[in-house]
Amino acid sequence: MLNDATQGFPEIAGKRGTVEFDTPTGGQISLLGLRAHGTAITTLPVLAQVGTTGGSLAHVATGNGWETLFTLVNTGTSVAQFTLSFYNELTGALLPLTFVLPQTGTTLQTASSVTQLLAPGATLLIQTQGSSKTVTCSAHLTTTGDVSGFAIFQIQSSGQEAVVPLETRTSGTFVLAYDNTGVLGTGVALANVSATMATVPVTVLDDTGATLTTGTIPLAANGHTSFMLTDNTLGFPVTAGKRGTIEFQTPSGGQISALGIRAVGSIITTIPVLAKYQ
Repeated sequence: MLNDATQGFPEIAGKRGTVEFDTPTGGQISLLGLRAHGTAITTLPVLAQVGTTGGSLAHVATGNGWETLFTLVNTGTSVAQFTLSFYNELTGALLPLTFVLPQTGTTLQTASSVTQLLAPGATLLIQTQGSSKTVTCSAHLTTTGDVSGFAIFQIQSSGQEAVVPLETRTSGTFVLAYDNTGVLGTGVALANVSATMATVPVTVLDDTGATLTTGTIPLAANGHTSFMLTDNTLGFPVTAGKRGTIEFQTPSGGQISALGIRAVGSIITTIPVLAKYQ
């Protein structure tokens, strides 16, 4: 743990911030963050090669016991402005959400976007505060500088939480590995990052690479959907009891982001999708 007195940096106890790991000259390293919240643990993505393109967060959940915490970091050397915008799942219109800024102790605010300046190296947290109704949606980040980050959605009753990385890739196809065997279940969140309606072609494969079925998923401009793969209405029930992959093809001239969700009983985590460029 980062505050470990022997291997870590105990001076960070009780604080928020960032830790930078510099790759040695001529070397190569890899990193992964771990977050502990009581008995719940999840992983944290590390930020690398941050640019000014922003990105998409494919899943946000708030209300009815759910909250989403956004963590945004300016990794650059100059002040940068960012805008984080929330979009209605069905219509793709800007969606007002209620949130607080935990670091400053601000009172509840309701807005469809948040625009702030971030100093070099600074971190900003945005915490949604929901009502009795569950709302799911997506969020888009734009920035004038080197701002990146991630989100964590959490169910308050158990403290169980899962991370949503900022998707910056513009892949022709996103590939999700699924496992619906035994007590396991796989879901997906899919977001349209373009301002025009999209029809996403889908190919479902088993773990031998054989095609099980094909289909399409319609998304409103800036729209979003999420479902378990075995869902009889929104999903692909042919995946029940099977392992394999599901491919989501980016529509011509469009842009999408995707995220896998893995459920084991009441325990959930997220699954990164693979980018297929050829």
